[in-house]
Amino acid sequence: MVHDVPLLTESRRADGFDLVIVVDVPTELQVERLVGQRGMTPDQARARMAAQASRDQRLAIAGVVIDNSGSLDDLDRRVAEVWADLQRRAAR
Repeated sequence: MVHDVPLLTESRRADGFDLVIVVDVPTELQVERLVGQRGMTPDQARARMAAQASRDQRLAIAGVVIDNSGSLDDLDRRVAEVWADLQRRAAR
């Protein structure tokens, strides 16, 4: 079973899951994407990010990290790799 929990770090319930997968992107790229895709100002983007768990806090609970700093094709490839690995683990 897979759960999509956007604020898992903030809820402090990560220990209730067998494995936590974090999709990660460098902070400045995250700001760029919020500005470009959501129409925020850089200050608004940083304020939103500051109100959430930090990158370090999210990475600290991760059993698997998916890098999202590339293209959508890169992300799709990495997600497929992780999914295949999870299927292998489940088959054991």
